[in-house]
Amino acid sequence: MRHLIHVFPSFAMGGSQARLIRLINHFNDRYSHSIVSMNGDYSAFDLIEKKSRVRRQSIDLSRNKSSVNYLVYYRTKLREQRPDVLLTYNWGSVDWAFASLWLNLNHVLVEDGFGPEEAAVRFKRRSLARGLIIRLNSSRVVVPSKTLSSIAINEWKVPLGRLSYIPNGVDSIRYKSAQERGRSSIYAADPTEVVVGTLAGLRPEKRLDLLIEAVAVVRQTHCARLVIAGSGPLDMELKNLCRFKGYDHWVTFLGFSESPEIVLSEFDIFALSSMTEQLPISMIEAMMSSLPVVSMDVGDVSASLPPEQGQWVIRESLDDFVNAIRKAVENPYERRRLGALNLKFALDRFASAPMFNAWQSIFDH
Repeated sequence: MRHLIHVFPSFAMGGSQARLIRLINHFNDRYSHSIVSMNGDYSAFDLIEKKSRVRRQSIDLSRNKSSVNYLVYYRTKLREQRPDVLLTYNWGSVDWAFASLWLNLNHVLVEDGFGPEEAAVRFKRRSLARGLIIRLNSSRVVVPSKTLSSIAINEWKVPLGRLSYIPNGVDSIRYKSAQERGRSSIYAADPTEVVVGTLAGLRPEKRLDLLIEAVAVVRQTHCARLVIAGSGPLDMELKNLCRFKGYDHWVTFLGFSESPEIVLSEFDIFALSSMTEQLPISMIEAMMSSLPVVSMDVGDVSASLPPEQGQWVIRESLDDFVNAIRKAVENPYERRRLGALNLKFALDRFASAPMFNAWQSIFDH
């Protein structure tokens, strides 16, 4: 049985963590997995259904080691375990990638995007470091978006033969079943109220403060409310913002949900306010739920939606974002039309099976 080590900056729930959990659950006992969380947060671990072949890799997080000693420490761990594949996820796991140099390990660099500090321009030293690791380690690179594919080729100088573009996939049956159960209107105060919702980590780059203010403006003339499903470090800050401004009677914070299909089935509009994304799983889930999307134009968002959705993909200001949400609230027919187009588009491009097959080839290589 092949042993895979997965190194994350954190194993709190996020897009890359959610995808790995789906892969582990799907492949069941085909592989054994060790998961490393660099900050010691393993809060997403409980979502793994069968844990007999999965373990949390404990590491020493003491602060008295120098950077060099950390590299030696990680290198010793890798020598002891000799994984069939080492997968490092995003910049926060780069030390393990450096520690694996010249150990003749099968290394895969998985990049899902950037934090707010690199939303507009990447740090040159990080691009150089990634390129160095890839060349010295003969690493393979996996990305979920065409935007990241272009960055990998042009900035990190990844050879085409070592780059895999694997779009995130979603289980369409799960979302269809939720739609068929119908809406219970548990969030709307009355039948006329339009529910704008999002699934997002409560982190700075998601710009949920912008989404809250946009819906606040729309509510001046329209009957709407906002539902935010997710958890993260800005939880209390965002709740306090809503209390301070008197928004807490129309903004609902659900926390993390293990059943996003049920949450999405209660929305009328899915909104994405992020300042940086690549191919957000939450947006694909919304498309599979037959929802229209109002989004900032980041990463592969535009390319991942049917052309008709372009009217509600915003490239500029908060005012434009407000206007797009307002138009979506005002037009139930257009919401239904775009929701149906989004479902068809998602079924054609973002089904689970191609993603599973592509990742199996990565794990087996």
